[in-house]
Amino acid sequence: MSFREKSAWISFITILLVFGAYFWNVARIAGGNVGGHAGFVISISLIGAFILLEIVLHITVMLQSPKEAQAPKDERERLIELKATNVAFLVLMVGAMLLLGIYRVVRSRQT
Repeated sequence: MSFREKSAWISFITILLVFGAYFWNVARIAGGNVGGHAGFVISISLIGAFILLEIVLHITVMLQSPKEAQAPKDERERLIELKATNVAFLVLMVGAMLLLGIYRVVRSRQT
């Protein structure tokens, strides 16, 4: 695998693991199963774990092949990045709209 492919897999897996746990924690807080302060500490810890994992794993992969890590992107990689950015933006916007909708429903039930 190339450096950029390894980097993409590292990001994908850490996002799934850490933010899966993060959103599970958020759901527990919303359900009232965890106190607000404890939930906040867990959430901040998970975000810190995500940042630390990304840095450590990317440095590890970079040290394995430093020349490849500094190589410029070719046309195929730029096209893949463009397509991925378009899909990621769509997913982000749909997620944000869903979150706003869920927030509105929860707030209307509380009043």
